[in-house]
Amino acid sequence: MGAWLVVPTLANLLMYIIRMGNLGNTTWATVAMMVSATFVLLGFTFWTRSNSSNKWPFKPFIAAYLWRATLLMSALVYVGAIAIATATATAMASSGNTKPLPYIPLFNPVEITIALALAALILWKLRLNNSGIALAYWIKSNKPKMLLIAAIFIVINTVWLHILHHFLGVTWDASALFNSDIVQMGYAILWTLIAIGVMLMANKKRLANYARQLWLLGAALLGLNLVKLMLIDLSHVHSVERMSLLLGLVY
Repeated sequence: MGAWLVVPTLANLLMYIIRMGNLGNTTWATVAMMVSATFVLLGFTFWTRSNSSNKWPFKPFIAAYLWRATLLMSALVYVGAIAIATATATAMASSGNTKPLPYIPLFNPVEITIALALAALILWKLRLNNSGIALAYWIKSNKPKMLLIAAIFIVINTVWLHILHHFLGVTWDASALFNSDIVQMGYAILWTLIAIGVMLMANKKRLANYARQLWLLGAALLGLNLVKLMLIDLSHVHSVERMSLLLGLVY
């Protein structure tokens, strides 16, 4: 409970600073709680390392601090990262409103916070693996890795939406984004590049242990892209040129 009390306390301090700057309706306010939870998770991850864990209060309670106190916190950080990344017109600040700064892809409060959150989760998982603590089977399996891969994929897609909204004027609205030809075309190209990149990674010798999983992951993404092209993109086609371009992507 003590660990959890730190999160709202730090978030409240951040919100006070944000309101002082009249930024309550911007992205800065959207990410305050996430920033707080992420830094607390990072704090427990680093403070329980070998050079710190021999000191009070960590020495007798490593499992309590690193596992029990942070398990639910890590789950909320993960869910929060995806929630911020996928928020639509219900929260206009999630469109990437970085007032008073201009929007810069990857270098803005939303995307930096999400990247920091995912990095914190990876470091926490690595620290758990090296801690010697008796862990549940699922935490040792590949499931956490797959969840992180899914989150990274969602974030990459969100960055594309932010770029289109800020630089090409696509309305930040779920319906407008879904029905935008440039959004769907960009997704088709982006997913194809990601899939090819993942399949190429499968040929790397240092990733030989994961070659099959990586290749299947890339193939699955290509298959999903093909389904999207047939069910969504082709329904928006109104000219021979656009039909040819879509079919070219398929082949």
